[in-house]
Amino acid sequence: MRPTAMLYRNLIAMVAEELIRANPLDGVVLLSGWIHAPAP
Repeated sequence: MRPTAMLYRNLIAMVAEELIRANPLDGVVLLSGWIHAPAP
């Protein structure tokens, strides 16, 4: 795994965490959408 990919994943995780903290309902919907989305 490239370091840039790991950094990108960490950034996404931080953003998702901030979203969930700011708006719990939107965060839950977003995460459940990611989980149920078909893998590329």
